[in-house]
Amino acid sequence: DDETNNLTAIFPYELYHTGGDEAKTKCYEADNATVEWYTLKGMNASSVWPYFVNTNAQMVSEVFGRKPIAWNDAYTDDGNSAMDPRLTFMWWTTPEYGKEFRQCAQDDGHKVIAASGNPLYLSLGEYDNKHIYEYDPCDCNGLNCVNTTEGCKNVLGMSTAFWTSDFDASNLLGALFPRAVVSAERMWSSPDLKGYTNSSQASPAVTDRLGDMRCRLMQRGVPVLPIFADWDVTYAGSRPGEAGSCMNQ
Repeated sequence: DDETNNLTAIFPYELYHTGGDEAKTKCYEADNATVEWYTLKGMNASSVWPYFVNTNAQMVSEVFGRKPIAWNDAYTDDGNSAMDPRLTFMWWTTPEYGKEFRQCAQDDGHKVIAASGNPLYLSLGEYDNKHIYEYDPCDCNGLNCVNTTEGCKNVLGMSTAFWTSDFDASNLLGALFPRAVVSAERMWSSPDLKGYTNSSQASPAVTDRLGDMRCRLMQRGVPVLPIFADWDVTYAGSRPGEAGSCMNQ
């Protein structure tokens, strides 16, 4: 119909994200109409949310002709094997859900996108350039990952995020750069390029490229934090160890 055609024209992409994170399913129990509805269907409050996500997935697949994505909450919160097999799960919770990440991709065969809060949420924690660069969802190191070749085939890629609620114009760009650039290079490069090297380890090194990028952006008026200083979310930034070239701070 016209509405479907309008939506697919505005969003001409293969994948559609249907949402699905942090639903407060206890709220369903406080609404009499909802309780009556799910009781008649033989459901409980916990199963309502997976039902809703599955219904969205069916609509996206059959009406829009697209591939549905949902946040992993629908899988981990009483969903698991009951979820529509067409769903790709975008996995943000970490690291306590690492086992379920592997189950989702390896045992249940869902496609997954690694959006692990540790270390890919740039606005949180103390995840520096090295943490971001060396995270590999196909190489288990205690975070969200798979440990089989078949499981790795179901990892579509990675995604980073930045929540702006704790930032404004005074610290936004410094919080984004250089770690957003680190994320971009890592995610759009060969899986083999995951060693975060400095000039004493390789030539050209990752830090050489980042230093060059930092200098060029600073010349254009973009505030980019030092390459060699650790990120600290408490201060929304970091500081150079000493005065020197923008390449080497």
